Amino acid sequence: MKPHQIAKLKNIDFEKVADALMNETHQGQVHLDVCEGLTKVDPFILNHSPVFWQYTIWGHMYCAMMYAIKLFDENSNAYSVSKFFEITRLRLAEFPQGSRDEVLQMVTEAEAEIKKLKRTLKELTRRRNHMLAHISEQLVLRDEKLWKQRNLTIEQVRQVLKVAGSIVNSITLKWGNFMSAGYRHTDDYRKVIAIVNKYLCEQARQHDEEFTRYGEQFRLPDHARPRDCPKNDAKQKDPVG
Repeated sequence: MKPHQIAKLKNIDFEKVADALMNETHQGQVHLDVCEGLTKVDPFILNHSPVFWQYTIWGHMYCAMMYAIKLFDENSNAYSVSKFFEITRLRLAEFPQGSRDEVLQMVTEAEAEIKKLKRTLKELTRRRNHMLAHISEQLVLRDEKLWKQRNLTIEQVRQVLKVAGSIVNSITLKWGNFMSAGYRHTDDYRKVIAIVNKYLCEQARQHDEEFTRYGEQFRLPDHARPRDCPKNDAKQKDPVG
């Protein structure tokens, strides 16, 4: 780095950098929690408004991937985890809760942990560059064989977010003995699912009742109603598995 770049990193607010990184990890995890939760919802409910739910699930997954790869952005102007390491190394003597050697060892171990994510980070970078951030040649040509050969799971994206958050938190603890709590109650989408589930169950009940009114013994089959409709006036179950 050039002298003016070093000076800038020495003077920047350490806690603001840490907070920014933790905020990115938290927001990425919220998107991932919602995405993963929706994939477990009763397919009958999702198929009732397929375009809405499909694009909602995809949207949350795309956002989670972007947050994950932003944390390890190699752009020289980005305040990513690697830049956080540079800032930490420049301030080794300033950590109140840890010795110089102890903090340096934490950075070394963290870098080794990140190396284990190399394949996932490479795939996230490819997707960011070829699909999410740019209209690339690969996106234009739609090379389906190339895309299908490179799978990326929710758990892999979650691991990137978890590792980044754990690293920043552990180093920040040595700086100021505080930890970012993150977001809670990321499953409040269940309230929406419960409302839709109740509505569709009521529709099925009315359908059955209509046949009964005319002396017909007919009940909609299970595949034509939500899986968690109440039976015999029993309390309705949580519609999300």
